[in-house]
Amino acid sequence: MSTRDGLVSFLATAAGCLAACMAAADPWADAVIEYAPLSAASGYDDPDEALGPPSGGGPSTPDNSSVVSLGTCSESDRGYLVLSFDDPVLDDPANPFGLDCIVYSNAFWVGGNSQRKFQEPALIEISEDVNGDGLANDPWYLIPGSRSYSYAAFPMVVEPAGISNASPNELVLAGNITNPNLLLDSDSSNDNIEYNWGYAEMSPTLVPYLDNYVRPDDPLSVGMTSRSGGGDAFDIQWAVDSAGQAAGIDRFHFIRLSAFVQRDMQQFLDASPEIDAVVDVAPEVDTDEDGILDVYEEEVAGTDPDRPESTMLPLEIPDIEGGSPSGAQLGTAHDALGDRITLYADEARTDTGRAYSVNVDIIEPSDPGGALPDEALVKSSAVRRFKASISDFVSAGIQKAELTIHYTASEITGLDEASLQPYRLVSGAYVQTGISDVTVNADANELTFRSRYPGLFLLASTAGAGDTGPAPPPAGAITLTADPAGQCVANPANTVQVASAAIMDTVGDVVRDGALITVTTDYGVIATADADAQQAGVQVATSGGAITFEVQPPTRVRQARFTATSVEGTATGSLDYAFIAGAPSRGVYLRMQEPVGTGPVSLGMTPGPPGVTDMYANTVADGAELTLTTSGATILSVDADTATPGFQVTTRNGYFSFTVETPALDGTFQVAIYADAAQSRLIGGGTYTPDEYVPLPMRARDLFVALFIAAALALRRGAATKTRGR
Repeated sequence: MSTRDGLVSFLATAAGCLAACMAAADPWADAVIEYAPLSAASGYDDPDEALGPPSGGGPSTPDNSSVVSLGTCSESDRGYLVLSFDDPVLDDPANPFGLDCIVYSNAFWVGGNSQRKFQEPALIEISEDVNGDGLANDPWYLIPGSRSYSYAAFPMVVEPAGISNASPNELVLAGNITNPNLLLDSDSSNDNIEYNWGYAEMSPTLVPYLDNYVRPDDPLSVGMTSRSGGGDAFDIQWAVDSAGQAAGIDRFHFIRLSAFVQRDMQQFLDASPEIDAVVDVAPEVDTDEDGILDVYEEEVAGTDPDRPESTMLPLEIPDIEGGSPSGAQLGTAHDALGDRITLYADEARTDTGRAYSVNVDIIEPSDPGGALPDEALVKSSAVRRFKASISDFVSAGIQKAELTIHYTASEITGLDEASLQPYRLVSGAYVQTGISDVTVNADANELTFRSRYPGLFLLASTAGAGDTGPAPPPAGAITLTADPAGQCVANPANTVQVASAAIMDTVGDVVRDGALITVTTDYGVIATADADAQQAGVQVATSGGAITFEVQPPTRVRQARFTATSVEGTATGSLDYAFIAGAPSRGVYLRMQEPVGTGPVSLGMTPGPPGVTDMYANTVADGAELTLTTSGATILSVDADTATPGFQVTTRNGYFSFTVETPALDGTFQVAIYADAAQSRLIGGGTYTPDEYVPLPMRARDLFVALFIAAALALRRGAATKTRGR
């Protein structure tokens, strides 16, 4: 019989079929490519157990129901498993700790001590499907781990018989291993640093807790990183090639896990790694800030990563994350209007096969119809659907859910606010079965209650005066926009129109008309009349739930910030805005560089201080295009814009440069500078004679030359770029 008893090989010719069977992308390994165990543990030889999500039992109680054994290794052979991912695992800097992949197993903390672990390490290798044939036939790269193994010889390790490394000098990997940093020295500063890392089956797999299985544990630190699922994570950048050099890859499709430690662990037999799952780490991106990573919401939970109310809540919190004794709050989901669903723990949930989390959502539908239990009751338009992936909170082992409906004044028009009650739609009728603990907070426009069941709820009451609370003040963010958008020329003759989006109040309604908002600018002038001279600053009253005001620009260039803050309440917002230079204005004169030659004569020219400015002496924006004409001289420089008639230069820091050639040293020539290609706006120039050149004082001349060279280089770069563009 072959030494690879029970050899199971899944060739990549089946990859197409496997891919067709995949329902959607997920972070788990997708297929078994090859399984070649060497004396695998009996009953643990199904490689499919390594597919799909992990199944952990906790730090000290491993779940062996879903692991596959790699078997052992010998002097000439080793058991191994090759898995593949349909989508490559990427080296993503957005991943926690920069780690890219996690291998889960059945390692555990001995006696609950995180410094002492039962482990049977497996070696990790990765490979990218470079040729795209779906076969694991491209180069393999090794994760060398803390022992810095290389491919020089297969890193099979032979260790002395026994179960522990009680002796400080026994740096063994397999068995009940105490962190050598506790044993090797008297330095306590490294006691919480792991000595051994970078191999599979070194760390426990925790029970499911929200998205913990796509969050890595820090392999270099003793203990367990909060919110992680445990397991052994690694970084693709750790990989080395057959020469021991950095592999330089940024992705992989295949992972090979091999037994590589030969050790007789006595009653535990030979070291034999068991693998539970292999998982692609999720980037640390949580768009809606609901605590669940976007990738997990999209690929596993099926919730909406853009809406915090569409999320997962735990049905229990693991002890390692703080536990959930009776009455402990498990989690809350809320929407933008203030509707909430909150879950609380009951007694310990010990039923086998229990769910560890629930998907929830809050939707605002219209009333689908249905009779109320009393004809004296009047329906409100406050209708909310609290969805959950379980049908009965109490049967799931937790308390009734606490539900909060945040209603608006318009939703309870004509109803008695104090008598509001929630009703759940069941079989076409509204009932209060399973509902208790109803509380109305009229000042906050909130009704809170407990319900055993999720579903569609409607508020109803007897006829009354509607919302009787005080007009709620503005709250939340004020979004401002400007016209012109982003920037405006710094000229008091211009006007910037600033407007807000709808401003909300503390109960989620559009704020009432007449609410005062203080508006400011740190540059320029608010040109809108003050609606309340008794208040400091300029006040603008809301109309239709929004405000508008005008800002008069200054004469000088600068960044400004417009702000809007409610006089009452907590609404606030701001907008950064740029006041920029206007069009080039008159007054540009040119300076000559020292002439070269006596006939013909070439000389450079550039504006004298202050360069090219607008009418308020602001330096014009970089890239302002000017048109030059000459008489009695030829321009030698490269045209900055060959698509435009005439010769163009562009400004940088208000300056430009060009070179002309004139027939004789005492010859006269003219230059005209226009602000437009049509040559309708003359802004400078003059008549020049090369032998009238007067050297500048040394310091000023150095500055002149530096400016000329910088401008010439900028002009050439611009011309070269344009030439390449053609």
